[in-house]
Amino acid sequence: MIFLFRIFGYRWGISLLLIPIAVIMIARNLENIQRILRGEEPGLRAYIRRKKRTPQ
Repeated sequence: MIFLFRIFGYRWGISLLLIPIAVIMIARNLENIQRILRGEEPGLRAYIRRKKRTPQ
């Protein structure tokens, strides 16, 4: 991690560290969105979202 800062500089080092994190987040969100669209139950969050959407 320290080597990234020294080689690429401060801003480039930070952006290179954030890129893989962002990719992982997007990939997870895409999986959840696909499951919700198919009607599967990805977990507690989707269950809460559905409850909020449909008030009793």
